[in-house]
Amino acid sequence: MSNRDILELCMGNLLRRKTRTVLAVVGVIVGVCAIVVMVSIGFGLSENFAAEIEGYGNLHMINVYNYGGSQRTSSGKTYTLNDSTLAKMEKIDGITALTPLVDQYVTFGLGHEKSTASLIGIRPEFMEAMNLKLDRGRIFNENDRTPLVFGYNVALWFYNPRQADNRDWSKSEPTVDVLSRSIIITGDWNWGTNNQGSGDYSYEEIEAEGVGLIAGTDNDYSYNVYTSIDFVRKVQESIAKSEKRQLSPSEQTTYDRVWVYVDDISKVAAVSKTIKEDYGFQTFSLQDILEEMNSIARMIELVLGGIGAVSLLVAAIGIANTMVMSVYERTREIGVMKVIGASLGDIRKMF
Repeated sequence: MSNRDILELCMGNLLRRKTRTVLAVVGVIVGVCAIVVMVSIGFGLSENFAAEIEGYGNLHMINVYNYGGSQRTSSGKTYTLNDSTLAKMEKIDGITALTPLVDQYVTFGLGHEKSTASLIGIRPEFMEAMNLKLDRGRIFNENDRTPLVFGYNVALWFYNPRQADNRDWSKSEPTVDVLSRSIIITGDWNWGTNNQGSGDYSYEEIEAEGVGLIAGTDNDYSYNVYTSIDFVRKVQESIAKSEKRQLSPSEQTTYDRVWVYVDDISKVAAVSKTIKEDYGFQTFSLQDILEEMNSIARMIELVLGGIGAVSLLVAAIGIANTMVMSVYERTREIGVMKVIGASLGDIRKMF
């Protein structure tokens, strides 16, 4: 028998049992679609988790913490989070930029309005590596003396302290232009009120220039103001002087926190592990949260895929049952085909 004869015979048999044919095809389609849909839901969850977490911050970033001063590694070496240690950490494979963080909680004054937030000092080159989306202005550079890059929420928080009862928490646009050369920084929490300067200390007012406004209200950067490390040191010294105290040597030479930027996301986990094992510092990144959520997504994928596989297995059993029944029903036809010269191979092809 030629392949054409076998094909014509197969089509004739299928059309003769239309209901059985349709049910078998539907069973296969339903089973395969169930697997595809179930697994797609799992992949969709993973992508959604990544997009949601990335909205909170940068997946390339690692936070390094210096809890308790010097840290001892398993090999017995002791490290302090200072410039010398940072120079060594910069050579870790995968790190493209890092910066120590120096922060001071201050009051920002602009006209008759004020806002309070952390003033965080970082290296200019690191801010460029972060590739932040700006609503207006620019990031600062090493030539700026007193630059301020505002998080969007800090700009929204400006209010007139003499009209605090009428403070508008629902506004979506800043009421002041933070890209100004006349911004005041001070440690006086009563700045702008009738009690300004009436406390135990007389705080200096430091002038600064707003150069940029970070876009977005739902990320980590929108709650702080960023500037150079040297300028934050200057502000810290001014506040300490006003409060009649001196900064300790450790405050001036060591850091509590460091940001590390890894260009390749796939290397974030390895870099975090190296910092923990080789230097003893604690680390955290959004990749840690994403990995936990992805493990949950993988479990969901397995469960949903299993449900889809059961559907396909049921369909396959039904088709196998149909095939067996069709063979038993057509034993005479098979005998006639053999008598007229059909080979066993031709009969197998047909079924």
